[in-house]
Amino acid sequence: MCVWHGNTTARCPMPPFPSATPYGNVILFHDGQETLLARNFDIKENPQPESSPVAYDELLHISGVNLDFVDKTEYRVTVGTAEDTCHVSSVEQSNLFCKIPPSLKSGPGDDQEVTVHIGRNLHFNVGRVQFQDQPSESQSNVTTMAGAVAGGAAFLLTIFLVLFLYCRKKAMVAENEVSRLIARMETEESRVAMECRSAFTALMTDLGDHGVSTAEENLPYLSFHQYAMRSMFPSAGADHPILQPLGQRLQHLAPGRLEHTKQTLATFQRSLAYNKKFMVTFVHALETHFSLQDRVAFASLLMVALHDKMEYATEVLKCLLADLIKSSVQKSHPKLLLRRMDSVAEKLLSNWLTFCLYDYIRTQAGRPLYMLFKAVKTQTERGPCDAFTGEAKFSLSEEKLLREAVDFEEITCTFKREKSAFSVRLVDCDTITQAKEKIMDAMYKTAPVSTRPDLASVDLVMDGERGAHILMRDEDVSTVQEGNLKKVNTLYHYGVKNGAVLQFMKAGGASSSGKSERSDYINNVVFSPTQLSMPIIYDGAKPYHLVKQAEFELPPEQRQTQKMVHEIFLTRLLFFKNVLQRFVHDLFCKVFSIGSASRTPPPVPEAVKYLFDFLDQQATENGIDDPDVVHMWKNNSVPLRFWINIIKNPDFVFDIHKSATVDSSLSVVAQMVMDSCGTSDQRLTIYSPTTKLLYAREVKSYRTLVEKYYAEIQAMPVILEGRMHDILQQVSVGPGRDGFQKESAMYDVFIYGLHYRDTVSAALKAEGHTDLLRQFEEVCHELAHGFDEHASAM
Repeated sequence: MCVWHGNTTARCPMPPFPSATPYGNVILFHDGQETLLARNFDIKENPQPESSPVAYDELLHISGVNLDFVDKTEYRVTVGTAEDTCHVSSVEQSNLFCKIPPSLKSGPGDDQEVTVHIGRNLHFNVGRVQFQDQPSESQSNVTTMAGAVAGGAAFLLTIFLVLFLYCRKKAMVAENEVSRLIARMETEESRVAMECRSAFTALMTDLGDHGVSTAEENLPYLSFHQYAMRSMFPSAGADHPILQPLGQRLQHLAPGRLEHTKQTLATFQRSLAYNKKFMVTFVHALETHFSLQDRVAFASLLMVALHDKMEYATEVLKCLLADLIKSSVQKSHPKLLLRRMDSVAEKLLSNWLTFCLYDYIRTQAGRPLYMLFKAVKTQTERGPCDAFTGEAKFSLSEEKLLREAVDFEEITCTFKREKSAFSVRLVDCDTITQAKEKIMDAMYKTAPVSTRPDLASVDLVMDGERGAHILMRDEDVSTVQEGNLKKVNTLYHYGVKNGAVLQFMKAGGASSSGKSERSDYINNVVFSPTQLSMPIIYDGAKPYHLVKQAEFELPPEQRQTQKMVHEIFLTRLLFFKNVLQRFVHDLFCKVFSIGSASRTPPPVPEAVKYLFDFLDQQATENGIDDPDVVHMWKNNSVPLRFWINIIKNPDFVFDIHKSATVDSSLSVVAQMVMDSCGTSDQRLTIYSPTTKLLYAREVKSYRTLVEKYYAEIQAMPVILEGRMHDILQQVSVGPGRDGFQKESAMYDVFIYGLHYRDTVSAALKAEGHTDLLRQFEEVCHELAHGFDEHASAM
């Protein structure tokens, strides 16, 4: 039934309807008549208030679904049994708020039944409510806002605190780094200042004593054939074929075949090898197939094969040089003549000078050369020298300069022999092997190195307390190991100081248990955790002395704390140069000085005069009028082909041991000699090699000396052919010339011809030497039978 409210409004209760029916028609029944008021009317579900209402001081909150489907005027909320209702203030889809009148309030903690009425027919009991004190909605919003502000402030404060701590930590790290850098700079400044003062003191004092006696006699010269072998075959040993008789080399042949081979080889030597036309054509033909190594080897073999006929060898050399000069002039490169080892003639010239100047070295230039070597070696050993890298504090070469400040002390020890004793100067950072070598040098002085005991055959011991001996070795159980590195033992490691008494004892074997079998002094050797007779090898550990190898160095940041700027140490080069200058000057003046013409023997080797006259003659015949060209020819012949090689390698002349450190310093001297022979001024800057800068002043003065030397030689009387023949004859039959096996050398020369038989035959035919071609073919036929495999192997 509907209830009318005035003439225009009626309220009708909603009858029940299926929940699945969203729409319906509205029909009015009035006085027996039906009137359709609405078609497909939108029907919504009833609002569904939920349980657990919440009551605050003046506000009741009820949750639910679809609460806004009904106007708030249709809601009536009752609390408990009171007749007054709760005034609905706000209805939302899921929230209903009503204001509780004061009459409905009860004390905190009392439970009240809450009922929601919707219209007349819907009643929902939503549960019981307990009233709590709670701010009003506006107060709640203020409180919420205040909480949010407080939380934001706390968050910002936390971020600020974290940033502050981070920045503070970074600042402390930076401050510590700056402090560390300042400390490093102060340390480096101290080290640089000390190095500069040390270098200045050394330059001013020059250490006075060079440790070299110019009165030494009986210099350890090599025999002629040893000298020639080292010059012509530097890498050859005592088993080189030209030092073995031919019969021994061909002992696999039957006796009859061996004798036939020797007779055929003698025919080749007599009919062909001693024929200048054949030999010149022979050499030119072979050169077309030769590599650089082949040219060097063949030229040396040829010189040995012809060494007993030096006058004939000289004629062959002159023909080859004349052809080479003509070819160089035609190619418009005359200044490059003899500069490189591009031909057999150039190496043959070096060998010819080696033979002809041996006597001059022994009588004139040998002593200043040996004094220079001795001065370099002695002065190098007066400071630290790395046993593995060869880097030394005292060096002329920047490459071998020790670029570290190594603390060391020069000590003087007493070395006991069986019936005598002598003093020896050592450095406390020497390895045990270095110390033994220095003692050997002091003991044997100028005795040939080949006659001295092997360093490995003796042990070095130091006299200890109560008659005990402390055995010292490069490695033992006391060797300090640092990760994958081990530092070899030094004299400082064993506590060797000034006045220490040292001696050698014969080295012996050791059993697998490591106990020494040397009964001659075993009872006097101190065995302790720091001394052991046998060396201990640490698996995987690389030994070092003063300088750690690059692959085992510390990280860069640590490495920089131990090494200074390399240029700081360049003053050591100047100091070392000043120490050696007297010896360098003596040698240079001996090599490039005429001296008195009345001296016997002559002040200039006659072979040099003869060669220079030949070069002057060739320049005239080939139309060379530029004096610089002839000057370069002379430079590239005698200084470059001979003296430079001898200065760099004094062990070619003397029976000595030349270390890599000494070799690097002698190479700098050799470079200075070569620069002094040049004709153009050098343009030097701060970026020029130190080898050029070091002797820049001396080169200017020495260049004048070289020019004067060449001019004075040119002004000397011409050496007649008869005189030169006599000189060359003396070279052929001089002492030590019988050390070579000429027959073996001639055999090797012929094997080259046999290997390139067709080329040689074609060259002889092209030159029109028919008779020589016939003889060459006959000899090849005789020797080739049964030797094809042997020739191919050569």
